[in-house]
Amino acid sequence: VTRNAPPKTREMKVYSLPASAGTGDWLDSSDFETLEFSEKSIPDGAEFGVYVDGHSMEPAYHDGQIAWIKPCSVLAEGDVAVFIYDGMVYIKEYHEELPEQPEDFTDSYGVVHPNVIFRSLNRKYPDVPIHDGSYYLFGKVLN
Repeated sequence: VTRNAPPKTREMKVYSLPASAGTGDWLDSSDFETLEFSEKSIPDGAEFGVYVDGHSMEPAYHDGQIAWIKPCSVLAEGDVAVFIYDGMVYIKEYHEELPEQPEDFTDSYGVVHPNVIFRSLNRKYPDVPIHDGSYYLFGKVLN
């Protein structure tokens, strides 16, 4: 008789309020539950999950799906991440674009700062332009 070992599991925090794949939702840092998942279903480096809310990140991310997040402070062009902007939480692609009027975005050292844009994969949804870099990065989506 061959017995299969039960799959290894891992407990992870999953925030109850979703990250918006649409127009933005609140994320309360104390509103989470600890759930058990198959270890194989969690990407290496993930520290927590958030539920996706909406359809703007389809076809890659679906309404109700858990997005696994690795906290970080730097993103590359095109990374999908979870952000807070203007009090709302978003799951979007990160993009930088040079401003049309570079002199308006040049600091006292002569460095031109790009415009940050959160972009949906589903092009039916508009970009979310970020003004003055005033957003908080929760982390990069790993799945």
